[in-house]
Amino acid sequence: MAVSTIAPRGLDRLSDEELLEIYHVERDPFAREELVKRFLSFARNLALRYVHSREPLDDLVQVASVGLLNAIERFRAGAREEVHELRRPHHRGRAQAALSGQGLDGPRPP
Repeated sequence: MAVSTIAPRGLDRLSDEELLEIYHVERDPFAREELVKRFLSFARNLALRYVHSREPLDDLVQVASVGLLNAIERFRAGAREEVHELRRPHHRGRAQAALSGQGLDGPRPP
């Protein structure tokens, strides 16, 4: 495993794209942690959209958080995607799957 040349305290000054590149190239856990910190409020806000459902808010936040982790893993910096463009559909899809009663591993709607 490669050791990051950037100290964890310096990561907060980097852009989202730079953090994603560091994470994907070096698999730096500190870069991933910083990305999660930055976007966790987005996941929570997305979960709040579904608060009217029968699912507890904590469960919705957990589903959105897993979606965030998956979006970080799947992001490819070379594809020139914006971080916001990638994570929103993934989070929404996971939340809708959980709310549909099919669970997270159930069939997806066409």
